Amino acid sequence: MKKNFKKRLAVCLLSALTYIGCSNQAGDSNNISKPSKISNLEERLEPIYHHYGKNIFYKDLSKIDFNEWGEHPKKIPESFLKKLKKPEIKNQEEFQQLVLSEALKLGYTKKKISKLEPYEAIRLAADIVANKITYENVDGKDSEFFKEYGVLGFKLQHDEIFRIGKGDCDKYAMLTVGVLNFFKEFNQYFTNIYFSDNIEMNENIFSLMHEWVSIICIYEDKIIFSQIDPTFYDNGAELEAGVGWHLPYNQNKMLAIFYEGICEFKGSLQAYQKALKEEEEPIKRAGIYEKLAFLSNMTNNGAKMEEIRENYFKENLDNKTEDRFTASILYYSYSTEKDMGNHEKAEEFKQRLFSEFPNSYWAKYVML
Repeated sequence: MKKNFKKRLAVCLLSALTYIGCSNQAGDSNNISKPSKISNLEERLEPIYHHYGKNIFYKDLSKIDFNEWGEHPKKIPESFLKKLKKPEIKNQEEFQQLVLSEALKLGYTKKKISKLEPYEAIRLAADIVANKITYENVDGKDSEFFKEYGVLGFKLQHDEIFRIGKGDCDKYAMLTVGVLNFFKEFNQYFTNIYFSDNIEMNENIFSLMHEWVSIICIYEDKIIFSQIDPTFYDNGAELEAGVGWHLPYNQNKMLAIFYEGICEFKGSLQAYQKALKEEEEPIKRAGIYEKLAFLSNMTNNGAKMEEIRENYFKENLDNKTEDRFTASILYYSYSTEKDMGNHEKAEEFKQRLFSEFPNSYWAKYVML
């Protein structure tokens, strides 16, 4: 159990509000990052959506039947595998030896790990990281870590962080992924299981400042995915992610976020449209409209963008919710029209954005 964990995590989350933005959310105006559209044709084919559709389900790790798929590996589109995030490892051999050394302290040899069922092996990976890492905010300039390592600390790769033994949530997550990917090399039960840092599932803005691990199990006719939180686990919480904080309650919203997380935007757009029909709360409806506008923009769907914008204002959501949603709708309208070559309409939305929301993230973004 790490001392002062909650206090340090709270400081980390609050400081991250200043530094972290995201591809489709408004961040700090002094640190604006531009969203990028997918241009690779292979990734536009959306192979997961076309093959699995709505047959994607969340299960708690302990409830997954890892014996259901048989022995033969499933063929996974290369474009999907490229979307899974991996840790940055400077010296793979040294990292793997250090992992095995930590495993041995817990009573596990490489041979024993090779025979572990997935549930046990995943828990072992989390235990190895928890045993080795002490929680510390390693990203802030006012942290003890920065005082010790200076700006060079920001350039350390994940295996170097593992050797030092200090890290915050994204380091916990990526190191756990690194350990699991290593296990995958010699544990036959991991054949159809893939790992990445979290596919963003939480509607809460604080999810943008926290990272955990996604576990994706590929079957012939469905995908079962689960999520674990190594950082919270090291503080004595359950390893499995929780509905409500890590995950939405709504199945269509979960599907929408899953597809958005792997950049299959057409599948995400369809799921969000279904989720919108099930949502009554104005602020959550506005949030879904914002997502729909983002996805229409990313897919250059001008007709869909127009439909979304008209319905948003028809529901009077610009007066019922926060300004940031309306600013986003105007920005995505501007961006879509501009990309489609409709410069006059694009200019109209840009001027509305400047006039109505001059201090918004998107107004400042457009002026870059």
